Amino acid sequence: MHAKAMGIHHTGITVRDIKASLEWYKTMFGFEPSVHVGAEEPLPAAIGEALGVPGARVEYAFMPVGSDGAQIELLQYHYPAGEDFSLSNNDVGAAHVCVRIDDCLAQYEHMKANGARFRHPPIELDGDFEGVAFAYAMDPDGIQIEIWQQP
Repeated sequence: MHAKAMGIHHTGITVRDIKASLEWYKTMFGFEPSVHVGAEEPLPAAIGEALGVPGARVEYAFMPVGSDGAQIELLQYHYPAGEDFSLSNNDVGAAHVCVRIDDCLAQYEHMKANGARFRHPPIELDGDFEGVAFAYAMDPDGIQIEIWQQP
């Protein structure tokens, strides 16, 4: 027998510069970190091994999103440095974070005015997803952030 899933706690995103990313998410969505921990010391050995990065020094922050308890966790590996994100949507392992919003066009315009890069303006769907609108933006590291409006 397995445990019962209770919901999504967080989605983790590894970033190049956590300060720049925190500022981007605050500007674009108003997200503020509830926790922000620096990387002065290497992680305890068991945690580094559990992450698959022994000896890592990691700075991280959790940002609450909405009212259901979901969070976005930003992580910056100060040591060892990782590679830049280079996956396309069709590559195995590619992922994105989708932020549910109440007005896709207004959010798109706000983000564009603040320098966000989008793949395409918002698209409105029909059929089973009648009334849904969405658009994909890229954060400072090129990680895809989808905005999603659902009636």
